[in-house]
Formats: sequence, C-alpha cells, structure tokens
Amino acid sequence: MTYLARGYKIISDLTAAGYKESSFFVPLSNGETITDPSLAAQWESLKHK
Repeated sequence: MTYLARGYKIISDLTAAGYKESSFFVPLSNGETITDPSLAAQWESLKHK
C-alpha cells in the first residue's frame, strides 16, 4: 500500500513512531503528474503543513 503526504514533517513524525528510512520509488517526486482530474483536484486541495 502507498500513502502520499505533502511536506517533509511527515518524515520526523514517522521516525518518532519507529519507522526507519529506506530507499524506494516515491510517486510524484520526479515530475510525474496526476492525470485523473478528480484525484488531481483532491491532491491540490491538501494544505501544506
């Protein structure tokens, strides 16, 4: 399962929860775009924290 979060605060939150950093593919990190208009609108509505 993949979860997307906007911003870097999530990294410290996950580390504090016991998760360890690893290398893996991160969706939307290399210029990819969401092509589904409904999903793109949901993504854009997320607020930066």
